[in-house]
Amino acid sequence: DFANILKHEAYPFAKAIDIALDIGTRSMGTPVEIEYALNFSDNKQEPTLYLLQLKPLIHPEDHIEIDLSSINKEACFLLSRNCMGNGRDLNIHNIVWVDPRKFQRGETLEIAAEIEELDSFARKENFDYLLIGPGRWGTRDRWLGVPVSFDQISHARVIVEMDLPGFVVDSSLGSHFFHNLTTMHIKYMKITQGSDEDFIDLEWLYSLEPRIRTKHCVLTELKNPLDMRFDGRNSKGAIFKSSEAGNLELTIKAGN
Repeated sequence: DFANILKHEAYPFAKAIDIALDIGTRSMGTPVEIEYALNFSDNKQEPTLYLLQLKPLIHPEDHIEIDLSSINKEACFLLSRNCMGNGRDLNIHNIVWVDPRKFQRGETLEIAAEIEELDSFARKENFDYLLIGPGRWGTRDRWLGVPVSFDQISHARVIVEMDLPGFVVDSSLGSHFFHNLTTMHIKYMKITQGSDEDFIDLEWLYSLEPRIRTKHCVLTELKNPLDMRFDGRNSKGAIFKSSEAGNLELTIKAGN
């Protein structure tokens, strides 16, 4: 009976839970929730507390509505009508991307290893990034995209799948990392080949000086942060080249 345990403090159960929540919150940088079990042995020894699961709390976010008809494409880097997630992010200065000019469908295992190297560098330098690449991220079929696991892209805060000429696959929209996306508030976007509304300015990306270049991939660091806006309820997303460049009509409502 947990009520009696808490009321009479027969065991330091509440204190142990407080300690676990405090350590989890400080370690993950956000409030957490835990799943636990308390095991009482038959020989009346002290009970054992087992922590079964710990994950970040999902917070209600401001709901953003965006009007794509008001977009200035010269200021826009990326536009998608197939987007998951909601909110506005002005904290990303780095882009990790697979160079479409170097992409070879039969070399996705090598690409995955290069992405892991760049993610390890991001972890060492303590920065997050926008991740862009062809096909499905996290697929088990290496012919359909880049077969990474989540720990190989752990510092990606926005993930973009894009089609290329001759390489068009159905979007995964994060199905391979669904738990990670929902608990860590990672946004997901798809750029569809031939769409009149989807857009990515690759020429702008090509013009930027790379911080690191591998055989297939590039890490680009920007002086000013990207302005990333996501209207998940209407599956719309737009990323501007800087927070000062976008004139997209934006309505923000309190989360509910």
